[in-house]
Amino acid sequence: MTQKPHLIISDVTPEHYEPIRKMRLHAANQQGFLDQRPFSQADQERYMAANAGKYIVCLLEGKPVGYAGVIESDIPTCTDPDFRKRGIGAAMLREIVRRFPNARAKICETTRRAKLSSIAVAFPSK
Repeated sequence: MTQKPHLIISDVTPEHYEPIRKMRLHAANQQGFLDQRPFSQADQERYMAANAGKYIVCLLEGKPVGYAGVIESDIPTCTDPDFRKRGIGAAMLREIVRRFPNARAKICETTRRAKLSSIAVAFPSK
C-alpha cells in the first residue's frame, strides 16, 4: 500500500522566501494576482522580513508547495502549479481562518472556480 504524502502547514521562515517568490512569479500563477509585476529576491526578502508573521507555507515532504497570508484582511493564496487539485489551497484557507478569524478572501474572476471550490472545502456548509 502506498503511503499518502505528508502535508505540513508552517510559519514562514527565511528559507521559504525564495521558493515563495518563485511560486508567486510562476507564469501559471500570475493571473491570480492584481499586481503582476516581477520583483527581485532582495525585494522579496525585505517584504517577507517585515510580513512573515502574516503568512503560512504548506510543505509537502519538506518542499514548499503553497502559501497563504493575510494582508489588510485579504487572503492571498498561491499553490505550485505542479501540486494543484490536492487540497492544498483548502488546507491553507482553513489554517488562515483559524489563525486570523476576521480575514476575508477576495476572489479574482480569473481564478474564481478554483477559489470557490477551495472555499467550499475550507468553510463547509452546516
